[in-house]
Amino acid sequence: MMTEIYKTGPAELASYIMKLWCRRNWWIMAILPVTCLVLAAVVDVKFLLIALMMVFVVLPPMMIFVYFYHALAPEARMTVLPHRAEMTADGIRLIYEPLDEEVPPRPDDNIRWSQISGVKVTSQFLAYHLTTGRYSIFLVPRSAFKTIKEYGTWVALQNSYLINH
Repeated sequence: MMTEIYKTGPAELASYIMKLWCRRNWWIMAILPVTCLVLAAVVDVKFLLIALMMVFVVLPPMMIFVYFYHALAPEARMTVLPHRAEMTADGIRLIYEPLDEEVPPRPDDNIRWSQISGVKVTSQFLAYHLTTGRYSIFLVPRSAFKTIKEYGTWVALQNSYLINH
């Protein structure tokens, strides 16, 4: 079974990874500002300014680090370059399309079923979490399928392959 030619924008991939990172690490972003707010209420109001500086000066570079480290990983090509995805008994084969007339397509990538640690179905994507890293993610948008029936067939087939591997 094969999808239509598709690509997902880098912003969508970065947004998905950022949401995942924030859900897993919310306490890192919350502990220092909350501590400063408590100190502002108990000790001195100046700690309120420190809490605001942390929120507006310290946290944005942390988010930039997450973006550069995870969303720009080599595995991101599997989502952002135009390609088709073909499901086989061995895994998912990505067949890349040429970017333009002068640039040949990349060699195909093969993702074995054993390299997929899990699949999350969202309203917009099938998000394949890969074993190569905590935030190595391969997104397949629902728009990559012609019909809802094709999408349902893909999901059922992928589930049967993942259960067997």
